[in-house]
Amino acid sequence: EGVLALVNDAPTTASSGFSGAGNLSIQPGAADFTSGISTSGWVYGATLGGLEIGKGSSADGTADVGVTVDQAISIAGPISLHGGVIAINAALTSSTGDIQLHASGTVTQTAALNAQGLDLQGAAAFTLEHLGNDIATLSGGDAMTGLGSLSFVDANALSVGQVVSTGITATGPVGIATYTGDLTLAQSIETSATGDNAIKLNAGVSESAGTASGGDIQVTGSAELTVGSGGRA
Repeated sequence: EGVLALVNDAPTTASSGFSGAGNLSIQPGAADFTSGISTSGWVYGATLGGLEIGKGSSADGTADVGVTVDQAISIAGPISLHGGVIAINAALTSSTGDIQLHASGTVTQTAALNAQGLDLQGAAAFTLEHLGNDIATLSGGDAMTGLGSLSFVDANALSVGQVVSTGITATGPVGIATYTGDLTLAQSIETSATGDNAIKLNAGVSESAGTASGGDIQVTGSAELTVGSGGRA
């Protein structure tokens, strides 16, 4: 097992089939790719030990290009995407690892994310509300760069914990919900947002208010909610 690095400012699908238990890294030689990256036409074997598209400078806010997942990817290991705008338009699955999304613009989806953990990084507006999302643990942002905003929905029970980041740190509104099942705060959520919905949490949105089986919001340890002056949670 090892790492195969494909370094090209404008990668093509000429060498498009990758399999085996090693890790695959597709990244520019310079700071950024010269044009947007699409997963269409690439074949990623199910046993891949990891996949990374882009690198740190691909999501630093300077000349970043978009990454579009428009062909489903399902591999064994972790997945990391770096881009300006990230569009999840086909299912993205790590069967035994985590997914990391690093973005400076916006992150949207029309298809589900499936992984043990999901970590979000960058000043982007993250809108991830697909009802097929199946993530066990969610985290994102840090003291240096808070998420621009976050709206996330998971199909079932979800914990705000530690994947790479610890808890959630943002500058804008944070909304997290489960369609069914409990929402557990194992780590804190902090935002500098000051609006009425600076932090909005909801467990079991598929059920009517007062339904016992809908899901609960549970707080463990020292987890807490922090908002900007005048903000509400």
